[in-house]
Amino acid sequence: MSREPLNLPDDYRRESWQIAETHRAIAEADEGDFATAEEVNATLDRWTDSL
Repeated sequence: MSREPLNLPDDYRRESWQIAETHRAIAEADEGDFATAEEVNATLDRWTDSL
């Protein structure tokens, strides 16, 4: 399957928020800032209660 080449300047501008969020998440992980088991379970409960 062939893909069109990325238009990097446009793609980068359009998706720059994702790149910034990824950099922030990596920094948090590097600092050891992870969700607790309780936080994960609370999030899963919120999402699965509506199923």
